[in-house]
Amino acid sequence: MLVMTLDVDQSLLIEDVQLRLTSADARQIIFTMTKLSGGRETNVVMQRHQIVVVCYNVRFQMISVEGQTARLVLEPPENIQIQKL
Repeated sequence: MLVMTLDVDQSLLIEDVQLRLTSADARQIIFTMTKLSGGRETNVVMQRHQIVVVCYNVRFQMISVEGQTARLVLEPPENIQIQKL
């Protein structure tokens, strides 16, 4: 399990998929998800405490938002690489 904070416009790289935090408020956060090898953008909307499974079976949960900063819990499978950009 990883706990991390992301500001709006910061990104995560999960293998070859970029997730950019585009919006954050107390109710929800929105990520733009793009496969780097030519995929189209998809929005991922997450409510507080909701668990969302994104690419490569990585589970996300929004814990809190303060201003434009979201605190997240990620549960990736063991062999999946995640980087904060």
